[in-house]
This record gives sequence, C-alpha cells and structure tokens, in this order.
Amino acid sequence: MDAASPYLTAAASLLLATLLTLYLPSLLTTIPAKLLSLKTSLLTKPTTKPTPPPSPPLAVTKEPDFPPNWYTSPALYALEQRSILSKTWLHICHTSLFTHPGDYRTFTLANFSFILILGKDHKLRAFHNVCRHRAYTVCTRPEGRSTLLRCKYHGWTYDSMGRLVKAPKFDDIEGEVEGFRKDENGLFEIRSWVDSSGFLYVNFDVLGSDGLTIRVGVPMRASLSLVHSWVVESGFNWKIAIPSGSFRVKALATKSRMPELLGRVANSLGSWKWPAEFELAPLTRLLRSAKGDVFLTVSIIPTGSQSCNLACHLYSARADAKIETPVPIIKQEIAARVDKLQNIFDEVKETGEIPDAQSQEALLAEIKAHSRLERLMGEEVFPASRLRESSQACKVADDLCRQLEAEAATESAVKNKGGDALAW
Repeated sequence: MDAASPYLTAAASLLLATLLTLYLPSLLTTIPAKLLSLKTSLLTKPTTKPTPPPSPPLAVTKEPDFPPNWYTSPALYALEQRSILSKTWLHICHTSLFTHPGDYRTFTLANFSFILILGKDHKLRAFHNVCRHRAYTVCTRPEGRSTLLRCKYHGWTYDSMGRLVKAPKFDDIEGEVEGFRKDENGLFEIRSWVDSSGFLYVNFDVLGSDGLTIRVGVPMRASLSLVHSWVVESGFNWKIAIPSGSFRVKALATKSRMPELLGRVANSLGSWKWPAEFELAPLTRLLRSAKGDVFLTVSIIPTGSQSCNLACHLYSARADAKIETPVPIIKQEIAARVDKLQNIFDEVKETGEIPDAQSQEALLAEIKAHSRLERLMGEEVFPASRLRESSQACKVADDLCRQLEAEAATESAVKNKGGDALAW
C-alpha cells in the first residue's frame, strides 16, 4: 500500500491537471458573467415594495374677481345703482346756468328725478323732484324761473329753499292735528357742493357717505361761460367709458409750440402744470385745451345695463366767451369716440373679457362691499331712500285727500265738465 501511494498521488495530480485544463477556461468566463448578473439584479430589483409616484398637486383655481356679464347684467346694474350711483359725488352742471333767483333745472340720474334751484339768498340747492304729500312730480319742465314750485296734483307749494309754504285743504289742520307741521314737510334736500370753478356736484346718500369718490372738483379759479351743450345717446354699458383717455379730443390741442415750451419752463421751475385730461368726478372727465381757455366736460349718465348717455358741456374762459375751435369739429370727435366705445362693447359682449380691468377695480370693490352689507342686513340697502313719515298727521292728510278725490269724482260726473282745476 505504501509502495503504491506515489503512483496514486501522481495519477490524482494528473487527473486534476486534466480537469483544470478542460474546465478552467469555461469557469473563468462563466463565473464573472454570473457575478455581473447578480450585481445588476441587486441594483435594479428592489428588495421591498416600490413607492408609488407622488400624486400631481391639486389645482387651486381662484374665484374670478369680476362677475359674469360684467357689462350686460340687469341685476348687476341694479346693484350698481345702490352701491355706486346712490352714494358717490356726481358732477351735474356749472353754476353759470343759474343767474337769477328762481332759476331751476330738472335732471334724472340713477332713476332719481331732482331739481337744482337758485334761492333768493343766491345759493344753489338740490331737491328730490317729488312732492312730500303723494310723491307726484313737482317740476315737469326741464328748466324755468320761479321762486315758487307748485305740485299740480294737490297744489302743495314750495319756495326756492324747499320749504312748504302752501298746502290747500291742509292749512286749517296745522296745529290742530298733532305731528303735522309745514316746516317738517319741505322737499327732501340732496347734498350738493360747488367747487372754486363753479362746477356743481350732488350726492344722494342720506347718511353722508362719499362712496367711490376719492377727490372731486378742480384746484383752479376760472370764470367760465357755457358755449354749447349736447347729449349723446349710446348703446353700451356705462363702465366701458370709465377708462382714462376715452374722450380725448385732438381739436382742443393747438399746433403752436409756444404753450408747450411755456409749460416745460413752468414745470422746470416746480409749478403745477395742468393735465390735458382731469377726473372732475368719478363719472366725469374734464378736458382742457392747450391754451387753457377752453374746457369740455363729458359726464357718463347710466340709463340701463346696456345703455348710457354722455352729457357734454363746452365752456370758454375768455372774457368774450368765444372759442377758436369750431363746435361741430369737437362734436364730431366725441361722436367718433362714442363709436369706438360701442365697437369695444360689442366685442366684449361676445368674448366676456374685461378691457383695462385696472380701471374697473375700484368699481368692483364698491360693489362687493355693498353686496356684503346687504347679505349682512338680509335685504337690499338703498342709501338714497327716504322713509315716508307715518305720523298721525300724514294719515289724516291721506284720508282727507281720498275724501276730496271721491267728492271731485262725483262732482265731475254730475257736471261732466273738465278744466285746469287740481286733481283732488
């Protein structure tokens, strides 16, 4: 056994060498490939459950600032009357239209009919054009001159300061019926104000709010004379005409460079230079000629959700009350501007877009604030409303009128006659 051991060892060595010779090259190529496959598997195949991809962020949509139909909604227009037109200072006219005590003019704005009248004390006052008794119109003419304003229905008469001075069939009950006094039944007065240039403004809010008004009036003292006035009817929403520059009139600019040079010199010296366009009131633009001797006011008068009037007044600051630019040319330019605004309105009716949205933001803020107030109150709020007095005296007056109306109807049927007698 010991003698064969060397031979067995040699045979085993030979066999091992043979096996290595046959299989070693294959192993050298296979093992690295297996190792590489194992490495790739470990890197690419997670040992735990894969985490799902993150969900896309939720889209946060901002509620549109402007309500739909911003320029066309009748309901929104009704809200605008309460939130803006009823409590904002509005330019009406110039004091040069009133020269003698008793001079009066009637206006309608935001569905309010009102009177401007010059009193014997030479002070202009504004009153609702509504009789305190049965709410009939007091003045039916657009303008006139009278220190006494008489309602044609029952003959109640007011003086130029709005005081009730005569009430047929009621004079006898004063002092006899508790609560009825003439000095408490005058015309409802409207807040009014005149600036240093004679431009007049009114505010219908009975509580004294200034509403949309940031500033009103112009810081100048000029003696102006009315040259011409006219009204342009339009078929667009009044807010379309709010942006600055809507009514620029090239005819008011002079071709001479002297005013421009003088303006530059004045500006370099630190003095204030008049702009070509000025916001006289939230709904009124004041246009000034380059020479400073002609002024044009354009006031927007809303009449519906898709209509408004433009009241234009042309003034001269010259002593002879003349202007160099022909009036027809100025009127043509205003008409062209109105046509342009009409085209803009026709487009936004189709697209729903808000051109120059920045000019509408102040309006939107006022509307939203008033809308919140109405939600809080649980009802519509009318800043200009005047609650009718419900005193015993008013009840007696109403009962008396009904009795007189019945008697007048009976008498008319018997006599079958007409005439100018008061409609009792």
